[in-house]
Amino acid sequence: MPENTQHIVTNISTSAGAAHRPEQVFLQGPHTGTHELRQIVRVAWEMLRGFRVLHFVGPCVTVFGSARFDETHPYYALAKDVGARLGKLGFTVMTGGGPGLMEAANRGAREAGARSVGCNIVLPQEQLPNPYLDHWLVGIVSQLNGPVTQIKKESHESH
Repeated sequence: MPENTQHIVTNISTSAGAAHRPEQVFLQGPHTGTHELRQIVRVAWEMLRGFRVLHFVGPCVTVFGSARFDETHPYYALAKDVGARLGKLGFTVMTGGGPGLMEAANRGAREAGARSVGCNIVLPQEQLPNPYLDHWLVGIVSQLNGPVTQIKKESHESH
């Protein structure tokens, strides 16, 4: 990671690394009403914490893209250009924080002098951030909460 990068990792979830992974518990079948209520509260708390962290990144555009394209692919250059153009317009560029097109968009923003943010869910692989992030929000357990947190941030900026 470049030395000029101030890298901040915010761990939202306290359940990462628990004895039972969430998908294993989910696949066990129906649970008690108390368990379901705890799940709802956990997801709501996780979303609230994500919203609070992202509240301070300024006007933001989220760029969604595959982790499977490397620097040699034309889409990488396109995503880098999109990140740079958004950055020059004054936007923070947010991605999933991973490699490929996410890295390209973050790289374009960083090289244009704009903020660059990664918002990552807990995954069994590809958990490391790309080297072009100012902030890396990690630990969003739910596959739904990552995009919802990003969309909430964008909808807040449009009002």
